[in-house]
Amino acid sequence: MQGKKRIWIAMSLLFVSGVAVGFFGTGLVLRRQVNEFVGRSPAGMHSRVVHRALKDLDLTADQRRDIDLIIEETDPKLRRLAEGMRETMDSTLAEQHDRIKTILTGEQRAEFERRLEEMRRRFEQMRDRRPPHGHRTRGGFREQDDRP
Repeated sequence: MQGKKRIWIAMSLLFVSGVAVGFFGTGLVLRRQVNEFVGRSPAGMHSRVVHRALKDLDLTADQRRDIDLIIEETDPKLRRLAEGMRETMDSTLAEQHDRIKTILTGEQRAEFERRLEEMRRRFEQMRDRRPPHGHRTRGGFREQDDRP
């Protein structure tokens, strides 16, 4: 009877440890993928979309090379557009916040500013944790087996 009890305890511990490893491992993988996605520029995200659309089309080496050249050529243009859009968004948001502040009381305005600052701080922390642009192959066509 004593031996069976030990086997059940060992099996239960093994099961619980497997669940814990699976739970926390999945969380780490998902967090990494979300951070990578958030960290990509619009140009980087679009090149990934293009590569997914081309998946399983049996492209020749010449086609892959030509596609990579097109993506390399257009990537800087998309990055410049995204930067210009970011500047426009920042100024529009600043104007919006200033207009909202005129409607709020002094106490409400202080709390609103505190909350905005907290959100900015969280965003900066999230942005600092992601890999820098160019961390992975930029614009390179990935085969199915070497995708991230």
